[in-house]
Amino acid sequence: MSDPFAKWRDRRPARPPQVVAAETPIAVYETPYLSRGWAIALLLGWAPCMIALLIWMMMNERAIKDAVSWGTGLMTLATLTLLCSLVAVPLLAASRRAWTLHADSLEIRQRPLIPLLGPYRHARIAFADIAAARMGEALNGMPVAEMESRAGARYRLAPRHIGKGRNVRLDLNGFNDFIEQIGAAIVAAGYPRPAGERMDTAGTGLSGVVILSVITALLGALCLFGVWATATGEPLGMQALALGVPLTLLFAGLLRSRWAKWRAGTG
Repeated sequence: MSDPFAKWRDRRPARPPQVVAAETPIAVYETPYLSRGWAIALLLGWAPCMIALLIWMMMNERAIKDAVSWGTGLMTLATLTLLCSLVAVPLLAASRRAWTLHADSLEIRQRPLIPLLGPYRHARIAFADIAAARMGEALNGMPVAEMESRAGARYRLAPRHIGKGRNVRLDLNGFNDFIEQIGAAIVAAGYPRPAGERMDTAGTGLSGVVILSVITALLGALCLFGVWATATGEPLGMQALALGVPLTLLFAGLLRSRWAKWRAGTG
């Protein structure tokens, strides 16, 4: 049977497919972020355990070598693993964070730096739902921005590092420009700019001085242990000194800088 509507269908213009245009964001800022409060807690919790394990191996060195033919290699590998763990353990508190600025909202994504070892977060906060915007400072003086929604959720972002090798530096200008773009977009959307507030972090005030003092004291104790072990002929002494001396100098410098800022009332 012939189709009576065939000629009509052939004459009907084809309708172009309707495609929803993707929204173009105003700006995007992505950077690795280390939650220093959690990193310090993990490090302070793990460091005494690591030192205890090193001392236990040193005290039972002869028994380990007698029990296992390759005891020396095993102890060396275990020592290197424990020393490397001081770097790996704080990374459990690290994440990758991306803030995407849209014309009417701020989209925030967070995923752990080490897959599956940390929370995944995704939120899109309308400008009307932003309750507060804060700026703070980490223990090493790096600026940190925080946005808080009316539901009480808080999201933080810090500058990324740019450059390579000796030229690596914090992207302070790009970070400040992005924060300023957020404020300008909020005003352009017809909302009042959130009042800038000072963020309370572990790096501000006397708490930063106390935390850095505790870390410096623990590392100093590790150096003293290294001196004692070296004087008694124990091989772990040099390893303890090689780890403890540079870290002690590093945190002592941070402590001095934080103490000076606290005394001057600027940090």
